Amino acid sequence: GSLQLLLHDTSDRRNVGETSPNTIIVNTWQHIAVTWNGDVTGGIKIYVNGIEVNTTIGDHGLPGFTGLNGTGLVPFRIGASQANSVGLITGFNGGVDAFSIWKGVLTPQEIQADFNNAPGLLSAALLEAKWEFDDNYAALNNSDYDGTPTGGVEFRAGKVGRAAFFSGGYGLGATDSIVGRVDSSKQTAALEFNVGFSIMGWFRPISLDLVDRNVILSHAGPGNHFGLGGIWSVRVQDYGFEMSALSDGSLQIMLVNTMDRRNVGNTGPNAIVSNTWQHVVVTWNGDVTGGIQFYVNGVAINTVIGDHGLPGFTGLIGTTPVPFRIGASEVDSAGGIKGFNGGIDSFSIWKGALTLQEIQADFEATRNTKPVANAGS
Repeated sequence: GSLQLLLHDTSDRRNVGETSPNTIIVNTWQHIAVTWNGDVTGGIKIYVNGIEVNTTIGDHGLPGFTGLNGTGLVPFRIGASQANSVGLITGFNGGVDAFSIWKGVLTPQEIQADFNNAPGLLSAALLEAKWEFDDNYAALNNSDYDGTPTGGVEFRAGKVGRAAFFSGGYGLGATDSIVGRVDSSKQTAALEFNVGFSIMGWFRPISLDLVDRNVILSHAGPGNHFGLGGIWSVRVQDYGFEMSALSDGSLQIMLVNTMDRRNVGNTGPNAIVSNTWQHVVVTWNGDVTGGIQFYVNGVAINTVIGDHGLPGFTGLIGTTPVPFRIGASEVDSAGGIKGFNGGIDSFSIWKGALTLQEIQADFEATRNTKPVANAGS
């Protein structure tokens, strides 16, 4: 999955630029650009989806490159090499689209502009609700989702402006009022998300110590809540989906239908850490046998699909409307509420699966924003 540009002169002395492994992935459209500024000792840059990636310069053991000094006339060959010294041609197995070659070096701004206008890189995902938590609980795109806080919730400096910080912990019966959460006014059913979904935001867990889950968002009625360990979760209905970060730092999403049949995606340990803002996204494309992908800080991470021993998932089919609850679960079968201990910022829920390009664009747009601080932060 690494990318390479090889330049060599008439004496076969070389100037080579190469990225690290897994720069690109199979079966996904990716926008790639490579530039060379004429420097015979380097000057090579490689960009993926509008972002410059680390490029190592070398010579493949053949130093002394003097520039592109060949004078013979040859065509551009797209999709394969010219014949090598033993007459073999090496080809590319895949699709090429909107392909161009330029004399001179494009700027990062020109490359990003081309990426942003590239066809086929946007999904059909529709924003359902988004909360910035800039000292209020308003949903930016739809005031019907404006929230009402209960218990330990406060505003502090966040990753993108201000953020909501939740108390976390476990509340049983009357003590559940101490567990911080925000409930949306609008209610929706799990069935509405059977087309697929995406959950995206910045999270700063204060700890990953709770044996059971610390729930970031639930969309479920009281009842038999999923028994998961971790730091944050998203869940729709008693039969729906829940996203968690477990105590070992792994990420998990569980989808459940009305017969408790499951579709589960898990990352490996240490996907996220405490006391650090991280951009986390999970998508599901509607495939009842998988279709789950996690992303951390704009990078797709390995996601293993399973069913927790309960196969036969048929989709999100719950029909009872319920609110989104941010920062804590609904009441579980033991009468308790489990909360998230940490910060949530720029949090959104989508119908449909966002593309890698859309996720990276959101990460890049928000990664360097400065928090807004004021008294009490």
